[in-house]
Amino acid sequence: MKRINTSLSLIATLALLSTGCDDSTGDSTLRFAAWGEDFIEQGIPADEFVDGWDLTFDSFAVSIEGVSADGESLPGSFDVELTRESGGMGHELGTLVVPADGVPMVSWTITSLAASGSATRDGVTKSFDWSFDVSPRYIECDTETPLVEGETTDVFLTVHGDHLFFDDLDSSEPQVAFDLIAEADANDDGEVTLDELRGQSLDGQVRYQVGGRDIDSLYGFIEAQALLVGHINGEGHCEIE
Repeated sequence: MKRINTSLSLIATLALLSTGCDDSTGDSTLRFAAWGEDFIEQGIPADEFVDGWDLTFDSFAVSIEGVSADGESLPGSFDVELTRESGGMGHELGTLVVPADGVPMVSWTITSLAASGSATRDGVTKSFDWSFDVSPRYIECDTETPLVEGETTDVFLTVHGDHLFFDDLDSSEPQVAFDLIAEADANDDGEVTLDELRGQSLDGQVRYQVGGRDIDSLYGFIEAQALLVGHINGEGHCEIE
C-alpha cells in the first residue's frame, strides 16, 4: 500500500505542476499605427463618387490619445499627418506588451481632425480646408486577431477619409458624393468654406438623411460624419462612446 500511495502522490504532484504550466500565459507585443489607407494617402478616385468627382487630400491631420488594449494603456498623445505615404504600414505610435490571451479589444480617441484638399470634375475644381470640433472615443474595437506568445501583432487605428463625403448618416451602404458640397460654394470662388457649409440647407434633399438628428445644414451633417471616421484594422468595427 505504501508503494501505491507514494505512486499516487507522485502522479498528483506531476498533475498539479502540469496544470500550472498550462495556466501560465506568456506575453505578446502590439504595434499601434495610425493609418488613412489609400483614400487619404493617394486620394479618392472618381469611380468611388456617385457623381464623378476626383478628390485628393493635401492634408489630413488627426490628434490621437487614450490608446489602450485589454486594460493596458499606451502613454502619450500623437499628432499624425495621414497623407504621408506609409507603404501600407501606417504611422507607428508605439508598442504595448500584453498577455498573449485571446483577441485584444482596443480603445482610442481622436481629439482633433482637420482635412484640406480639392475635388475636380469636368475642369471644375473645388478646394476645401476644414476642421471639426469633435472628440470621438472608439471603444470595443475588435481586432479579430488572436495574440501569439512571443510575436508582434500590428494594430491599425484606421481613419476613413471617404466618410466625410458619405450622403447618409445611417445607411449601411451610403454613397460617396460631392455635388452638394460643390453647390455650397456660394460666391463661386473655388473654395468651399466652413461658413458656406453652414449656409447650405439640407431641406428638400433626397439624400443626406439625418435619421431624426437635429441637423439642418451641410456643416452639421459632415461634422456628424467626422465622428464616424474611426475603425480598426481597415474595416473593423468600433463602438463610439
